[in-house]
Amino acid sequence: MKIRAIVNGAAKQNRGKNADTEGKSIESALEGCGDVEVHVTGTADLVDTKSDKFLEDKIDVLIFSGGDGTLENYHTAQFKQAYRRFAKRRQRPIDFARQMNRMARDPSSGLVLPAEYHKPTGTVNGTADTFKMSGNIKRVGHHLRLAKSKHDELKTMAFIRLYLPMMMVYPKDRPYDLDHIRILSLYADALLYNFFHEYYKPKDQGGETGITTAMWMIAKCAGSITSAKARDTAAKMLPILEASAEEEQDTRYINKILTTIDGKVKIDGREVLQRRSGTAAGTMGVSLYGLKPFWRMPDEPEMFEPYCYPLLDKGDEQFTEEAIKRKRFQFICGTPDPIDVVRALPKIFAGQRTGIPGMIDTLASRVEIEQEKNLDFISDGSRSHNGKKVVIEIAYMQPFILLDYEPMKF
Repeated sequence: MKIRAIVNGAAKQNRGKNADTEGKSIESALEGCGDVEVHVTGTADLVDTKSDKFLEDKIDVLIFSGGDGTLENYHTAQFKQAYRRFAKRRQRPIDFARQMNRMARDPSSGLVLPAEYHKPTGTVNGTADTFKMSGNIKRVGHHLRLAKSKHDELKTMAFIRLYLPMMMVYPKDRPYDLDHIRILSLYADALLYNFFHEYYKPKDQGGETGITTAMWMIAKCAGSITSAKARDTAAKMLPILEASAEEEQDTRYINKILTTIDGKVKIDGREVLQRRSGTAAGTMGVSLYGLKPFWRMPDEPEMFEPYCYPLLDKGDEQFTEEAIKRKRFQFICGTPDPIDVVRALPKIFAGQRTGIPGMIDTLASRVEIEQEKNLDFISDGSRSHNGKKVVIEIAYMQPFILLDYEPMKF
């Protein structure tokens, strides 16, 4: 079995000398598991190079040490390299993406999608959390050696494997533009982008980020909204009163997070909005520091579609281009009153339907977003940028492998 590992040296727990230590630890834990290579990187260019080499080597298992941003970076690079290698001339990237699962189930195609495992060492680790991946690499190594000794010929089939639907974000007016394509499982702009932009400020300035920072920001937003409401009420009762500089600062914080953007939003061809203060799309019920906005999506491993190749016939209808095209993601958008968002926080933390007035919360196969300025958005754990018109669709199904569990008994 060909096993490769990527250690993101820029991930929160891997910075500095920790990256080399992490790489050696993984290498030691995977000794005797098969054909193993561990690569330590902190740059996107090296990830691009490795993704092409991994496609060429037709690897079986890929282990990530990093956060969700590491996975997003690799998935985007992997797709671009696969497109360059296997796509037909003038084939749209989204059309090629929908063929990838069918191709990966056909050994003659030459395309292999490795089964992935996420060791959570980043700032945001939603994939590992959702798939219950502990990151105990010694246990992972033990299970891989067990599988090698008992069922070496089965390779990854000895383990439980699941599919995660991956979305593609691409420019509507430049659908062939590979440079501006992103492959991801979570998209967010406006409100959530602004939140994460503020969240990452300490990190950008050499400080720390984490659950404490996130919870402090949520509390500050709630306090800012309360201050604004109290000030407005007082002003109506006593118009002569003026807000102090401190009160202005308190109420200004929520305005940094909850900006309003002019621009059309279409869901499956139907225009639903011309202004918004936030949109979000996701394919799994990820927990973002306890917040669970994607309550419609699977949030436990057993809820995801199983990956059974090559036991199923390669022509299975669930992997046709049309079947992939029909798959849906949860999409949330609107212009809610901030106080309604605060009131709904308990339901968001519980992963329940919120029913926030002014919010659209639905399942979608295709979303189009148009606006006057270039789009800034969160793609999994990374901050990304794109054109003024973008499309979001399901691209393909990425296999993940549950190595925390012992190999299945046959």
